[in-house]
Amino acid sequence: MISVIIPCYNDWQSLEKNINSLLLFAEKINGEIIIINDGSTDHLMENIKKINTPYLTYLEQKNQGVSSARNKGILHAKKDKLLFLDSDDYINYEQLAKHLEEINKFDLIYWDTKKIFPNKKNIIYKTDREESIKKLAHSLLYRKYYLFIGSFIISKEIAKKVMFNINYKYGEDLKFIYECINNICSFTKINDVYLFYIQRNNSAMYTFSNKRFDSIKALESIPIKNDFFSSADLAYTIKKDKKIIINSFIRSFPLIKIPLKRKEFIIINDIIKDLFGKNRFISEAKFFLYLIIYKLYLLSK
Repeated sequence: MISVIIPCYNDWQSLEKNINSLLLFAEKINGEIIIINDGSTDHLMENIKKINTPYLTYLEQKNQGVSSARNKGILHAKKDKLLFLDSDDYINYEQLAKHLEEINKFDLIYWDTKKIFPNKKNIIYKTDREESIKKLAHSLLYRKYYLFIGSFIISKEIAKKVMFNINYKYGEDLKFIYECINNICSFTKINDVYLFYIQRNNSAMYTFSNKRFDSIKALESIPIKNDFFSSADLAYTIKKDKKIIINSFIRSFPLIKIPLKRKEFIIINDIIKDLFGKNRFISEAKFFLYLIIYKLYLLSK
């Protein structure tokens, strides 16, 4: 009924902790686990090939990135519903198995998420049961709450229609989610935390690179196909994403290095103008004030 798609790149150590739970879940629901080895150089292949079960499908490719690996999983999936996970994420499988009737009935079914931080306070991301697809789309676009890539199950038919765009290193998940919602006819929500989303020390919130600007391009490329959301709605979420990028930029460097880093990441300056005003003096003054307040906020956490 459900194909669980997990791309892996040197992730055997993380996957090993979850593989037994995954396989028990697949057996219980007559599903499948699809592991895509994205050019790993660890012992992933050797360890996976030791597992003898009809509920596990193992695929390989040269290192092409997570989007390419997920697309390979979509194309090889044998079941009608898809769940995308990272190798170290885990799901409340026992409870999820109780919702098979709902999963089978709807194009999209989603749930709440707990984000697990290393040595920090965990955060629960609550979502609401919306009345219509339009309200669901608006709630996500206006960042009322978030859907993560592992916090929903989607129809394979819709996933194959959308697919992940391999040209973006950031924002490809959001693009995929919004475009899926743009194609669904029905959805529902499970009122509980089912995804436990692990944040690694080397994840995007701890580093910053030019690839981070891909998320803006990814959002800008989302087609407006129906009345679920408008170009104005999309423009709003793009502006919100720019603020998230600014926060990530500020978070990633000591205060003294930010002027130098602004020269390295020149697109940041255009984002600053867009968020704080076109007038250079006013924009710089507002950004400086925002920078100090945000740094103080980070210190208080």
